[in-house]
Amino acid sequence: MKVCPTCKTVYKDDDINFCLADGTTLIAKKSKATKHSHWNDVVAIIVGALGLLVLLSLLTSSSTDRACLPFVDFCFQSGNGLSTRNWIGPVGANIAAGLFNFFGWASYLLPVLIALVAWRVFQSDTMLPRPLRVLGVIFFVVSLAGLMSLIGG
Repeated sequence: MKVCPTCKTVYKDDDINFCLADGTTLIAKKSKATKHSHWNDVVAIIVGALGLLVLLSLLTSSSTDRACLPFVDFCFQSGNGLSTRNWIGPVGANIAAGLFNFFGWASYLLPVLIALVAWRVFQSDTMLPRPLRVLGVIFFVVSLAGLMSLIGG
């Protein structure tokens, strides 16, 4: 839809560029923009808190923490005692041990990527991410972990 700024005539044909009455250049009428939802704010805060939880888990990890998967007889690291030095507790020890074992030093990049996701959710109009973008982030983290292990990390 286009509108004439002088006579306010609305033209539904997008091929017309000038007003038929007075010859003024037509202005494209803006369609109703989708409104930013409050759910975006809530989800962005939750995702940001998750990123902070992962960051604190990684920064305060210790080699003496016992990190075992629940309901499975499998431990990432066998600690000396039952106490954990991780600020997040046993959950943080499990998060840090799992990320370090799967991604290595590239796991320090994950809180940054989670913070970027939180910012994108906060700024966007829709909550649905593009599948190719999600796949790209996953491939980026996995390939970065592989490259860092080749370099010697």
